[in-house]
Amino acid sequence: MHDFSKTALILIGFQNDYFSPKGILYDVVEESSRITGVVENTLSLLTACAEQFALVVNTPIHFTQNYSELKNPIGILKAIADVGAFKAGSYGAQTIEQLDFLAML
Repeated sequence: MHDFSKTALILIGFQNDYFSPKGILYDVVEESSRITGVVENTLSLLTACAEQFALVVNTPIHFTQNYSELKNPIGILKAIADVGAFKAGSYGAQTIEQLDFLAML
């Protein structure tokens, strides 16, 4: 087994707007997420060895209500602003409940 004692695991964007059926962008990522098993594989990794990592960081994506921090967004950032995803304090911006156990590590 690999020695993770000097390794940080950084989780980015494991939020309801992507991975909950009620999420604004769920339909956009559902097929690729299912095919790649991103949530299941991440949970398997964490279940097997989360406590062995030097650090596990969950970094959600949050934007203000009017997306003022985005100046002329393009690509995925434009899509996020157009549909109103990841607004701070919203259901969609919350971390998926499957990762709640990270708070106990």
